[in-house]
Amino acid sequence: MKKLLAVLLLTALLVGCSSGPALQTEGTESTAPTTQDTEATTTAPTESDTTPPEDVPVSTEIPEIVMNGTAGYGNNDEKALSHYSLSTASPTDEHMTAPIAVGAQQDTVFENRHLQIAYWTEYLNFMNSYGSYATMLGMDPNKPLYTQQMDDGRTWEQYFLSFAVQGLKQNYALSRYAADNGIELSPEDQKTIEDITKTEGGFAEEYIAQGYADADSYLQYYFGDGMDAVAYQEYYDMYLRAANCYQAKQEEIRQRLAEDEILAYYAEHKETFENQGKIQANNINVRHILIQPEGEQSEWTEEDWTAAEASAQAIYDNWLAEPTEERFIALAIEHTMDPGSTENGGLYEDVAPGDMVTEFNDWCFDPERKVGDHGIVKTTYGFHIMYFVGTTETRAWYDAAAEQLVYEKLEAFLKDCQTLYPLSVDYTLIRIFDVATANTAQPAG
Repeated sequence: MKKLLAVLLLTALLVGCSSGPALQTEGTESTAPTTQDTEATTTAPTESDTTPPEDVPVSTEIPEIVMNGTAGYGNNDEKALSHYSLSTASPTDEHMTAPIAVGAQQDTVFENRHLQIAYWTEYLNFMNSYGSYATMLGMDPNKPLYTQQMDDGRTWEQYFLSFAVQGLKQNYALSRYAADNGIELSPEDQKTIEDITKTEGGFAEEYIAQGYADADSYLQYYFGDGMDAVAYQEYYDMYLRAANCYQAKQEEIRQRLAEDEILAYYAEHKETFENQGKIQANNINVRHILIQPEGEQSEWTEEDWTAAEASAQAIYDNWLAEPTEERFIALAIEHTMDPGSTENGGLYEDVAPGDMVTEFNDWCFDPERKVGDHGIVKTTYGFHIMYFVGTTETRAWYDAAAEQLVYEKLEAFLKDCQTLYPLSVDYTLIRIFDVATANTAQPAG
């Protein structure tokens, strides 16, 4: 199967992931609709979580859907059906307009048309992040996802569907919270949404530049034949409201954190933070002169190490004859073999605990370390002639504790938010147009 695109920039918010606080990624070029750049909700399974697919021929015809669970909103999960794939679809057919999710008042919130966006966003972001070793994780991108089973009994299709629905639930709850708490869209956001269904404007320029005649055909390439501009506009309006709410709440939590609360949190989780290298010490500035053995590192012999140590000691002894920082800078520029600090006199600024290799780190963050201290430290990279410049005002350990605390408070808020604005899904009504298979034979544009 052809890889559909490098990265999709419209996605659900990152929450409930064990990897740490939710952060937006840097902007990335993409051929997909470039409406917003955030991380995906999908968490990559480890190799032990999956079983490689059996190497058997796969039929090009999608088999009949088999019911594995009970029907009804809130009565089932992603394993309700054997598979969800369709080979044909249109934005107005009975499958794409089926109401798959309802709110507390049994009001229709999402149709299958909207689910297509959430589902293929999860898949495409996964492939962008992990596609190069998808086979190692047990997924063959050249075979239909519903034919490949994971260790937990789910198929890969069901795996992506679970994250897509999770994203829908989170974004629905956040958008409702935003509406009830006066969190509005900016004029720029409003214009972005309105442009989606216009034949002129930023969105039109985007799809025309990629060779599409209209918004529907552009969106259908990425999200399937069941997609149209109206469904995308509805979904994206909800998404932007959710994203604004998430960011506003995140900033509100951050602003309300008191220093004593952060210090208490660090103390409570001190062992965990220290195991991550985030010891309770301010960042530092340090200079070093790196002297390495000659030749390739993999070929360094004991004799090479001995010669390098002698060279480092000679430079160090030379400096000791006039032990000033200015002279250390001059010697660093002349002798260091570290290309990252050649021109600035061997200086590394605002170094956080754990940033450097162990021996280098331990010397810098010795509790007794003081301004002007010096010495020679051996690491796997060679010999480092050290000069301690001093500490900075930055507290990486404190910042890490604050961000983790913000993340935990955000998770609690999201859980409460979804309780306040519940969304019930009937998985037996879900259908997914097989974009991957369809696009194998039809290039973009």
